[in-house]
Amino acid sequence: MSYQCSCGLLGKLKSPQYFCFSRKFEKRILNQIPRCVRGHPIVIALSGSKDSTTMLHVLHKYQQKLRITRLAAIILEEEIPEVQLARKKVIKQLEQNYPDINFIQKSHSRLSRLLST
Repeated sequence: MSYQCSCGLLGKLKSPQYFCFSRKFEKRILNQIPRCVRGHPIVIALSGSKDSTTMLHVLHKYQQKLRITRLAAIILEEEIPEVQLARKKVIKQLEQNYPDINFIQKSHSRLSRLLST
């Protein structure tokens, strides 16, 4: 038997004593966001792992409180096909859950060119 995580993003849990990663660290994440970035647009690097997914979830949840004017996520395309396929499933689910976030997919070489200009 499996249990659904209450946030709906982290998949199925194997046991009810597990808790949502985002709930445990939500306050810690909010306390780490410097005041100087509040009121500005924020772009995060999204790998599809629990860390970056939780960061996206918390920033989206508290977007108004933090006065984030725009929230976007950059996703680097993985060069390993099996990893890229697994990540695409996670990213697709995130795009459905957060339609107001701009998801930008770039290859490593295209991002390097963007950063060098």
